[in-house]
Amino acid sequence: MMISMNKIVIDVAKKKVENFVGRLEVKGDLELICEGSNKIEIEFRKDVCLKIVLLDDSFVDLSIVDSSDFIKRDVMILQYNRSEMVYQEKFASNGPKDLLINNIINGNGNKSKIEIKCIAYQDVVNMKVMVKALKNTVDNLLVEDVKGILQGGSIIVKPEMEIDTNEVVANHFVTLGAIDEEVLIYLESKGLNRKQATELILEGFLK
Repeated sequence: MMISMNKIVIDVAKKKVENFVGRLEVKGDLELICEGSNKIEIEFRKDVCLKIVLLDDSFVDLSIVDSSDFIKRDVMILQYNRSEMVYQEKFASNGPKDLLINNIINGNGNKSKIEIKCIAYQDVVNMKVMVKALKNTVDNLLVEDVKGILQGGSIIVKPEMEIDTNEVVANHFVTLGAIDEEVLIYLESKGLNRKQATELILEGFLK
């Protein structure tokens, strides 16, 4: 996990950052405009909508921290030219959740990687990850990677890719399943009980 150099509480609807390293505590819906090279942790206050705009030649490494306390969240990522976005979100779910991530490519030479990890303890987690590459855009690389562990709940992933150009590489990966029984048995052989082994695996998965 990133060690934050700065922490800023955001209570405005629009904020621009440039070469920022640190944490943003977001209290309401936010449009975050990014320029330069940024490494950002975002801490949400429950259900908010987030729009991330990457200006030309910008880089954003963005992590959503402590994100389990939400019911519905919408995230839009808008990229223009020669930008690079790394989006990471990890959460455990003890109730129903809806997560929508919409990545729109509106220029050329962009890279985008969206990584989501989820543990579903109960109820249903709905995730919709949308990617749209607009017409006449070129040299874009898009990767979505969703991993989930089922611990009594269920996870539904709905990928949607709308690619209006041939000059793009877009990949979507989803891995959902339960904890590997052989791994549990191995940890038990090292002296852990079943509960301890399970907790260790789940903790390691999110970290």
